[in-house]
Amino acid sequence: MSLVSANLVLANAVTNSSTPLVPTWIVTPCAILALFMLGGYLRAMVKASPEDIPASRRRIRIASTLVMMFTIPIAAFSFGVVVPGQQRAWVLSWTLLAGLVTIVLCIAAADVLNTLRLYRRARREIMRERAELLSGAHPSARGT
Repeated sequence: MSLVSANLVLANAVTNSSTPLVPTWIVTPCAILALFMLGGYLRAMVKASPEDIPASRRRIRIASTLVMMFTIPIAAFSFGVVVPGQQRAWVLSWTLLAGLVTIVLCIAAADVLNTLRLYRRARREIMRERAELLSGAHPSARGT
């Protein structure tokens, strides 16, 4: 059997399959556990004081957590409920899942850029304080 015919046989088996990709009894507990973990993380983000985490970082991480909490049930549905034989539902669920994962990745990129911005601001502040200390402009540097 050639590689092309083996791929066609595999594609035909997946397309006509009457079972989901992963058994529902595996997907559902994993999804529930992930939702509980994200719920705990979300609760910690909301309860964190402004001194613990900057407001911009908190907003970004709350948004990403909410999107992930919406993505997990869609992923569970795509992996453990819908079957490839239901072509319309299959395509719709996987397209929705791909879009949500893309949104999560974009929010993660925004978090990275925000972290770089916060780092640069903190570094600038430290360098300014260092320059003040070295120049003697700061009262504590003169010992008074």
